[in-house]
Amino acid sequence: PKSGAPNLKKAHPVIIPTPREVEYSRKKTQIDGVTIETNLNNEEESAASELIRSFGVGEGFYRLEIKKDCNSFCDYQLETKPREASLTAKNFRGIIWGLHTFRQILSNENGLTLPLLKIIDSGHLEYRGLMIDLARHFHGLQQIKKIVESMASYKMNKLQLGVSNDEGWRLEILAIPELANIGGRRSHKQFDDFGERRALSPAWGDSHYDTGGFFSQGEFVDLLKFSKLRGVEIILEINLPGHSNAILRSLEKSNWQLADPDDKSLYTSAQGFKQNVVNVGCEDTYRFLRTVVKEVKNLYDQANVELKAIHLGGDEIPAGAWLESPICHALDIWDEEWDTTDSKDQTKAREALLQYYCQRATLTVSEIAPNTNVGFWHEMVNHVKTEKGKSYTSVWLVNDDKSGRLQHIERSQRPFIICN
Repeated sequence: PKSGAPNLKKAHPVIIPTPREVEYSRKKTQIDGVTIETNLNNEEESAASELIRSFGVGEGFYRLEIKKDCNSFCDYQLETKPREASLTAKNFRGIIWGLHTFRQILSNENGLTLPLLKIIDSGHLEYRGLMIDLARHFHGLQQIKKIVESMASYKMNKLQLGVSNDEGWRLEILAIPELANIGGRRSHKQFDDFGERRALSPAWGDSHYDTGGFFSQGEFVDLLKFSKLRGVEIILEINLPGHSNAILRSLEKSNWQLADPDDKSLYTSAQGFKQNVVNVGCEDTYRFLRTVVKEVKNLYDQANVELKAIHLGGDEIPAGAWLESPICHALDIWDEEWDTTDSKDQTKAREALLQYYCQRATLTVSEIAPNTNVGFWHEMVNHVKTEKGKSYTSVWLVNDDKSGRLQHIERSQRPFIICN
């Protein structure tokens, strides 16, 4: 090649994302298939074998040694030789990543051709994530599994599923069946012939037919098990205290008091809702959260998956919420000197109430799952005053099409980034 131009003949095969270190001999070997030798448990060995078969690789004389080594200094190390290869990782997620790298370097050139190289790889980012809002647009179990498979193939490791928003609730909660039975359906016929609510109002281009759906508890446990064997952590987003229209409408005839009946506050959300915020002063708000998190924790336990994180939203709470709520005025944090018609006092009251919610919500989760991190959107960053490592905030980056620059960058404790 000309001076300064890349030598393509020396470049290693394309691997996405690019590994940290690659030693490429520029030699290749032909293989007829793969025989696995491993120290994995039966479930993991079966998952690894199934993954290799999905690459179009059957059994053969080429030996692939797969082993976990918790003392490994990297996520995975893959080395291919003329008659054998070795894959070592500190956990099963690293094994999955290494196998997908094996898939990417394998070609069908004159049969199965494998380059001889050594790869040492670790993720540059702890959080390689994707978020799917199931509340607004529900996708069933099989579709989400396809997405998990695709994520694993590109070594992504976090899937945040928004199962609660103004437009829907998408997870069966046995103790509160109305959430899924009502909140999981949108329809032009919101009430039955007896005047009882059966669905939420239509939204987002819904047709005249009932639309929606939700994960049964069995389906969600299935998804957790499936995702664990792909190295993808499922993080549920339960959106509170704003974006709660589905919760409030589903439970409006129940014994849950999530709103102050004497609240005279006036507000309109960014999406045009006038009553979509649960009251942070109501004890039932935290009883509700406790009930939901307890069932969620049980589902993770059934799947033998650690509940590492749960996200509690906190975004787009409309200005004016709770300011005229007698229940909030009765809280110890309320200053009787505040004038709710004064903009400065409105801000002080809002900040105090949001901090109160963050502390109560995080404490509620920690009582059920002490080792679980609690996530909030970046609007809550100044209100998360809990024990370090038990909470984090997430950041939206919005692309400015005109300038090509990313706007709306906020500082946070442990950020991950989602692009819109």
